[in-house]
Amino acid sequence: MLLLNSCRSGKVRGTTCDEIGTEVIGGLPSAEFQVWAIVAKRMKAGREHVAPLNTAGFTVIATARVRQHNTLLL
Repeated sequence: MLLLNSCRSGKVRGTTCDEIGTEVIGGLPSAEFQVWAIVAKRMKAGREHVAPLNTAGFTVIATARVRQHNTLLL
């Protein structure tokens, strides 16, 4: 995830399931894509950061969800 999304290691290590979701583009259900929304309190600027997940990133998340043992995803 660190390399796939060019994020800081602390952001990747603190990822929770609540931060991963689906966003609809232009109100069209067929234009959904997976996003990683880092909550504002975890961001240095204090604003939520939403980043699209590519196929490889989504695969990492899906694998991590299967192996998850607590609230932290990674």
